[in-house]
Parts: sequence; C-alpha cells; structure tokens
Amino acid sequence: MAYIAGGPIQQPSSASTKTQAASLQSHLDLLFLTPISLYGKVIDEAGYPIAEANINISFDNSIITNSTPPSENIKSDSNGVFHAAGHGLGIIVKVSKGGYYSDRSSRGSFIYAKEAGNLNGHTDPSAPAIFRLRKIGPADSAIKNVKRAVHVKEDGTPACVDISSGAISMGTAHGIEVREWIGPTNLGGGRYQKYDWHANISVPNGGIQLRTGKYDFEAPADGYRPSVEIVMNKNDRAWNDHVTNDYFISFSDGSYARFDLTLTASGRGFNYIGFFNPASRNLEFGTPRPGYNP
Repeated sequence: MAYIAGGPIQQPSSASTKTQAASLQSHLDLLFLTPISLYGKVIDEAGYPIAEANINISFDNSIITNSTPPSENIKSDSNGVFHAAGHGLGIIVKVSKGGYYSDRSSRGSFIYAKEAGNLNGHTDPSAPAIFRLRKIGPADSAIKNVKRAVHVKEDGTPACVDISSGAISMGTAHGIEVREWIGPTNLGGGRYQKYDWHANISVPNGGIQLRTGKYDFEAPADGYRPSVEIVMNKNDRAWNDHVTNDYFISFSDGSYARFDLTLTASGRGFNYIGFFNPASRNLEFGTPRPGYNP
C-alpha cells in the first residue's frame, strides 16, 4: 500500500473510486514533475566562501515508501556556489566538508510545488540559499577527554569526580562535587508525579560558569564562581526530571576544563563528558569527522 501526506491511498472498490484514484495519481505525477532549480552558496563563520564543499541533495519526486529517497552529491565551486537541478515537490540539501562543523545552518529543505507548502526555491542565482559551516580550530594534544556515569544519592551526599582522570574521589586538585536533593515526601516513592528537587555543582579548588555558546571552546579568563545551583519546582511549567548543561571550569593551579553534564533526578545520578587542559584555556578537542556537532 502506498502512502502520501499522512495516510494510505485506499484501494478503489468501484468504478467511481477507480476514476478518482486515477485522477489523483495523474495529479501527483504532474506535481512530482515540478521543475527544481536551486542556487546555493556555502560560507564559513566569517562569511568567506568555501570551495569544494560536499553538497548532498535529495529530490522529493515519488510517493513516500519505507525506502530512503535516492540522493546525489555535487561540490561547491571556487566561490562557494552550487546549482542543483531536478524535479519534484521539493529538495533537501545537506552541506559538509572535512575540517568544518556542520549544524542546522548547513542544511535546508526547499519547496517548489505550491501544493506542498510555501514556495522558497531560491531560483535566482543572484539570491542563493546560504549554508554555513564553521572551521574547526586547532586542537591541543594536551587535552584529556573523560566520559563517566556517576551515581548520586538524593540526600545531598556529594559525588566527587576528578575531571583530569575520571577518578571518583574526594579532595583532588581537579575535583568537581555534585549534590542532589529531592523533597522528603518523594523519597522512596514513584517518579511519575512532579516533585521538587535541586542540585548543586561546586569546584572546591576553583570556579565554574555556564557555557552558552555551542562553539565556545576557549574557557573565559574570569567570571567564575564557586558553585552553581539547579532548582526544579514541581509547579514550574518548565519542570523536568533531568537537566543537560555545559560548564567551564577554572582550577586554582591554572588549568581549565569543560564539564558537559546530564543530571537526572530520582537517584539515577549523572553522565558527563570532560575536557581537561593542564596548560591553556583551549578546550577544542581533536578533529571531529565531517558533520560532527560539538
């Protein structure tokens, strides 16, 4: 059975429905033949064109099935420009290149048949669709990368991790302490109801601050405080039983770290990815594969 736009095309049960089905199929065939001509341009974070970027294009030119739509690949020219031509309701474009980060600004979906939505074809070469990639910065071989899952009790007992080694221990030079509290009426109970809970993340030998930019890889020189609080009130509309935040850490010996934390209530503890640099504020780790999102 074929599908399109949210439901199956029912098999006809009479001459009238057969005629209607044939008419619908004819209309769909015409829509799938809608000409597509898309002009695009690939630029970096500073607005400079990127040549030889990989452009993956998929045309929506057949009734959707369980199979993956066929795609093809082209390259941007020396000015970062490319042209994709074909036919269908629309086109999906994904851009990547080795040595660059890809994110939402490096992909797009464009409609050419008005029955499929608002037209946004970028058919004019003087007004191309813009796709952005971000250059991967120089990695520091001194950076250590640690991943761990850690159990946290619900009564405020600290769980202590050393971000330079991944060791779970108290009083280390590069230690981070995580505490969690859940209201007494919820201890030992089910977790299907909302409940009050809060957590504290502290750095005994340094400071911590929120990392807000996806591509902020250099730790700030200042602005740190001893700890941060996470508060969840059961009456808040934004309540959740887990929080995912990234933090910068500064230690008193001049070392820095990134602490990418997912903390879950209900006694399930937290997972973290740590990036520790003993010598500088650079925390961009390694050379990710094309399309990697930091």
